[in-house]
Amino acid sequence: MKCSPALACVFALHAFLGAEGTAAETVAPSAAAQAAPRQAPAPPRVVPIAIPEFTGAKAIFGATGRDRRGHVWFGVCAYPEKDPSARLFELVPGSGKVIDRGDVVSQLKACGLHRPGEGQAKIHSRIVQAADGCLYFASMDEQGEDQGTGKLPVWGSHLWRLRPPEGKWEHLMAAPEGLIAVAGTGRRIYALGYFGCKLYQYDCATGRRRSVDVEAIGGHVSRNILSDRRDHVYVPRVRRGERPRTPVAE
Repeated sequence: MKCSPALACVFALHAFLGAEGTAAETVAPSAAAQAAPRQAPAPPRVVPIAIPEFTGAKAIFGATGRDRRGHVWFGVCAYPEKDPSARLFELVPGSGKVIDRGDVVSQLKACGLHRPGEGQAKIHSRIVQAADGCLYFASMDEQGEDQGTGKLPVWGSHLWRLRPPEGKWEHLMAAPEGLIAVAGTGRRIYALGYFGCKLYQYDCATGRRRSVDVEAIGGHVSRNILSDRRDHVYVPRVRRGERPRTPVAE
């Protein structure tokens, strides 16, 4: 299965339930039908979906999500081009159409927040839909970061809101850390930054922002966090154990 050099395919899994690829009507089976041997369901198909190429396109990491319409969203990272800019796409499963929803640097310029030389190479976080129907995700830079010393990326990160179906971006906040994970389904969105494992909370209704240091050791950060319907968030971390050089995950 061939993909473009820009890693230009996402794999969609299609399960066909009925003879025509749709769910069959529910009817009471006859005695003859009950006695007949059951037919195996049609196997799923894996189909490559081409992604429009753009300068510096590199990879899709954890930046995936789905909205209430069933549309699939994903972010493609871009580097090591000068001023790299990750790009957001929307996939309409019914038609297979891929819609380019824009890139991070262009959006920063549009809202007057771009700094000369700034790059945002990654959309690494999940793309989540909150109670307000909007999609939330984070972009980030990696330039100059150093896990050993705890040095943060030069350009930091940005938290974004996108309003479907028109696809309009809205800048919510900037952070010096690399915002690598996003979670939330209700009123509050959470974003986790490295190094040091700093957790941000964003209130979708009021715009209020709060943060707390989770205080993981050694620059550790989880690439995923979870939140529940109560807007509670769950963050893995690594702390020092009782014995030397024996870290403990919790």
